[in-house]
Amino acid sequence: MNTRQLQYVITVAEERSFSAAAEKLMISQPSLSQYIQKLEDELGSPLFERSVPIKLTYAGELYVNMARNVLAQETELQEKIAGMENGKVGVLKVGAGYLNSVTLLPRLIAEFRKHYPNVQVEVFEDTESELKSIADEGKLDLILATSHFSVAAYEMVELYKEPFLLAVPARYGEIESEKSLIEMAEGCIYAKQLDGMDFVRLPQGTLIRELTDSIFANNHVKPGEVVECKTAMSSYAMAKAGVGICMVPVSVCKSDYGQQLHYYELKEQIRQRHIALYYKKSNFLGKFAKDFIDISKKLFEKQ
Repeated sequence: MNTRQLQYVITVAEERSFSAAAEKLMISQPSLSQYIQKLEDELGSPLFERSVPIKLTYAGELYVNMARNVLAQETELQEKIAGMENGKVGVLKVGAGYLNSVTLLPRLIAEFRKHYPNVQVEVFEDTESELKSIADEGKLDLILATSHFSVAAYEMVELYKEPFLLAVPARYGEIESEKSLIEMAEGCIYAKQLDGMDFVRLPQGTLIRELTDSIFANNHVKPGEVVECKTAMSSYAMAKAGVGICMVPVSVCKSDYGQQLHYYELKEQIRQRHIALYYKKSNFLGKFAKDFIDISKKLFEKQ
């Protein structure tokens, strides 16, 4: 079965005449009749009643309906492929952790869609380790992450770095501080000033947990009550509710600045958060993924 075969049967059905169909198809009538007869022999059933005008048999009706669907799908496929080549339509699959999907990814997708309004963007939200597993299977084009994936298997495009701040519930009042140069920070404080205060932290294996524990251990800070959350956004919500202090990247503060919290830089140096786009080297990197990377880089360069 091929496109020409399908079109021949549809034309005969529409014209209800072999001669009229042959003229429209620009072939001889005997050739068309032989072609249809050969097809009917292969199917083991006649498609047309040789009356005047020609009528479709039940098998013919089934064949014509199927043929029209197949040709419509083929046309749609050709249009989609042509659209992809022209950069008009397509699909981009981007993964991000729960924090990045709230604070950073929306801005990147909004900027991307200014250039590609008809490209469907599918967002996958999960832990970065799970996203890597999905990308390993070839089901993701890009991952927006902070983790350093295997250098051998993944290409990393670093976008920017940002510091962490301490989000302190308003119930502690304003803490005496020095001037901070970090945007959003109300001041710079020493770790020892946090002694006895309640904290909200993340599970083992996360960067924020590692930094929180280092504050306690390296500066002999003994926290009051400690609540553990699974995600950075839930720990931030806890801090806003007054449960305890949490550590958040600056981008979180920018996206949801309110009166419930005071933000402070920590005097003792802590690591910054590295934001990057990752893609598996063995996967085909399409035009949309490449342009998403370029658009993301330019967006952060402006900021």
